[in-house]
Amino acid sequence: MSHLRIGLYSVLVSLFFCVATPTEATAQNKRKKNRKTEMINDGAKAKSNKEEKRAAYNSGRDKHESIQDKKTRKRMKQTRNKSLINAGKKKLPFYKRWFRLK
Repeated sequence: MSHLRIGLYSVLVSLFFCVATPTEATAQNKRKKNRKTEMINDGAKAKSNKEEKRAAYNSGRDKHESIQDKKTRKRMKQTRNKSLINAGKKKLPFYKRWFRLK
């Protein structure tokens, strides 16, 4: 009697997996049709948004600088130049130094 019960359980489990598997497999086939064209359009939109944000940032920075007096503008310019000079002297991260081609 236990052999029948084991056989029945194995049949039920295999039947469950046979029924459950096709629904997961068909779910992967539901993709959009023109994926490449959408990606190209998204890239163009992102580029235009990036340019708009950069223009807005630059206009705000120029407005902020125009409000300052002459001494402050000079100090801001010197600080900006120092930061640009020091930005190039940074050490590469360890993972880039360890794994780069020599």
